[in-house]
Amino acid sequence: MHNLLEKDLDFLVRTVADRRTDYEQVKEIVRDKEDLIEIMLENPKLVARIREKQDELLFISPYFLFNVLLRQVRRQLKERSFTLETTGRERIAVFDTGRASELLAGADLLSYLAETLASFTRIQSGVIFYRVGEKFKRLKFNTLNLANLATLGALLPEEDRFLVYRRMADLCLFMAGIFPDHAGRRLYGGRSMAGSLSLADYQALGPQYYQAAARHPGAEASGYRGILEKMAANFDILLKPIRILAEEYIGFRRTYWFEY
Repeated sequence: MHNLLEKDLDFLVRTVADRRTDYEQVKEIVRDKEDLIEIMLENPKLVARIREKQDELLFISPYFLFNVLLRQVRRQLKERSFTLETTGRERIAVFDTGRASELLAGADLLSYLAETLASFTRIQSGVIFYRVGEKFKRLKFNTLNLANLATLGALLPEEDRFLVYRRMADLCLFMAGIFPDHAGRRLYGGRSMAGSLSLADYQALGPQYYQAAARHPGAEASGYRGILEKMAANFDILLKPIRILAEEYIGFRRTYWFEY
């Protein structure tokens, strides 16, 4: 199920059915037609409008935006035999586009990636007070800091850690995919993004946290076990479409699209 918001459906219909003027009628026709919506989401007109009219991004949801862009990346991967990756100071050709496009062909996985990217457009932060012996301690946290999340997870009983494991895994994917050049740096007055871990750290920890999330009973209960197992097994390959999206469709706007 696509579960598009009304504003997303409006954008979809007005962009794809641009030769029509009865947009409200068209929306009612396609609203519950998953097969028609799927076809419309593949229309290149959507990407063209997103790229040409940045001000209109305010009128669509982040999930819809990333769903459309990931579909475009999937089309690109099908047409390419290799992509270039940076290793040290060199750019080398890597011939694994087939596997990446194959993984994105699964609607559930593409939707999960879109949900994950959308979740980082708004970062949650707060303060938790917890008891150690006779004393209470104060923990300031935000969900873009891996060390904060690890501390938060340690305070919870194992049966309640599913969402923390999943968020830690998603954070590793986000940092390694969208901000690989910022990994390990301190930004904004000395405050660190995600705890100043290196790119290699994120790429090593990401699969481990996805495995931990997949093994947790909460994965089965929420219906995410299969997706999380795929994320764990294919972490490095799935970084490829995320990086293409970041480099070719977001670029310098990364700090505007995502909140710290």
